Amino acid sequence: MNPLFDNAIDSLRVGIDFLCNSSMLTAPKHSILNVYHSIELLLKEKLFRINPILIYKDIDNPITDDSYTIGLKQILARFRNVGIILTEKDSKVLFDLQGRRNRIEHHAFVADESHKFVVGKAVRFIMSFLEEHLDCSLEEHVDEVLYGKLREIVMTYEERLREASERISSRQYMTKGDCKIGTCPNCSNETVLDDPEKGLFCFFCYQPAGMAECICCGELVPIDDLDEMDNCSVCLEYRISRF
Repeated sequence: MNPLFDNAIDSLRVGIDFLCNSSMLTAPKHSILNVYHSIELLLKEKLFRINPILIYKDIDNPITDDSYTIGLKQILARFRNVGIILTEKDSKVLFDLQGRRNRIEHHAFVADESHKFVVGKAVRFIMSFLEEHLDCSLEEHVDEVLYGKLREIVMTYEERLREASERISSRQYMTKGDCKIGTCPNCSNETVLDDPEKGLFCFFCYQPAGMAECICCGELVPIDDLDEMDNCSVCLEYRISRF
């Protein structure tokens, strides 16, 4: 097996151990860092199997052990160039995890209940990516104890998502479908409902969502994404492009 793959599985193991076994308040921080590292390596492993040179940033100069490799954005660009297309949902999971990793590495770690659910989505991505693109299952490469923990993390996420979806469907039924739905800026799930009683509320995080409606397109977006005229960044960019 390629050392990239072994390194990825080891980082996953460490990340999950932190998430499940540590009482440290900063355990989610180490889990996010290690699970993200695992995913980057697994994505590179796919490129490596196509052609080892594809994992390097500068392919026009001699490659050494110290040569820089590419990051997530370039990995996905090279995926597209070789015909590998990840779903928008999967890409959102990866960039959400990367954003949290970046804030930890370059700013500070802020404890948040949503961290473990994002890790759960990342583990689910790893499981499907191995089967679809690396011709193996995660169960083949970790021991039974770790695999049980991984399954528990994924199932916990899926159960909460199913419960949130059921609550939203029930609220929509009660309001005859008049409530708007948005994507939560905290957990990245499409579980924010403009509820008559709770306001803009995420039924996955189960807390108010810092969102508002764009005056132009009517979509629910994070408050930070609105300008002073309540236009979202997408609408603002579109309006600017027309001049």
